[in-house]
Amino acid sequence: MRRWVFLNIYVMLLSGILACFRVGGSLAEAQGLAKNVPPTANPEVLLKTTKGQMLVELFPKNAPDVVSFFLEQAKKGNYNRLHFKRYADGFAIQLAEPGKVDNPVPADERNNGLNHVLGSVGLVWDYVKNTNGNKLYICLTTVSQLDNKHTVIGQVTEGLDVLSELRPGDKLERINLIKKHSSLKK
Repeated sequence: MRRWVFLNIYVMLLSGILACFRVGGSLAEAQGLAKNVPPTANPEVLLKTTKGQMLVELFPKNAPDVVSFFLEQAKKGNYNRLHFKRYADGFAIQLAEPGKVDNPVPADERNNGLNHVLGSVGLVWDYVKNTNGNKLYICLTTVSQLDNKHTVIGQVTEGLDVLSELRPGDKLERINLIKKHSSLKK
């Protein structure tokens, strides 16, 4: 019986390794994925600005529709090359509203258990349309008065020094989806 179990495990492992080669991967990539990325890892995006880079962990379990909307718009490039237009010291910095993004999220995920703290990334709730809009902001400190009024979708995990340097006129050059955790220090 033990031999049968070990044989089945061996066959499953070998099948997985061969599958990696068939889709263009390598054994090293397969091993790296197994070691570095737990299956429940949150997605991460890299915000590349004119002042540097910030790594942001997203929270799809807390705000599934809004995070999905954000990722869809980011993949389309709708946040690329936008200027930061609002800066309130001790509060937040906000991107200019991209006129080409006109698909508001049809979900109210403001009360998702996430608080506005230093480095929180969110989308502004549009009270006129009753939807989350496309105005991306990042908190410069704890801003509890925004809790449950706007939707937190993520948290800056690396690059807070870059956040402290951003001012109106600086640009968000692009957003890249990170497949697995990669430190900015590499």
